[in-house]
Amino acid sequence: EYYKKTMNIHRNTLGENHLDLGLTYENLGGLYEVQNKKDDAKTYYAKAKKIYEDAGHETKVNEMAGYLAELEGV
Repeated sequence: EYYKKTMNIHRNTLGENHLDLGLTYENLGGLYEVQNKKDDAKTYYAKAKKIYEDAGHETKVNEMAGYLAELEGV
């Protein structure tokens, strides 16, 4: 619940492509992953990955790609 509130604040104040929003998406992905809500986790990891790609943050892009691959069972 608090991550979603944070997400809304970041999106409204910082914009859709801010790295802080990417981190919030990443955290939501992790939260959903430990709750075994794989589809939700994939959604948020993919959103984080897109923000990191747009920012040119290759380390985080690769990290998100790894999380997504794990969820796909690759």
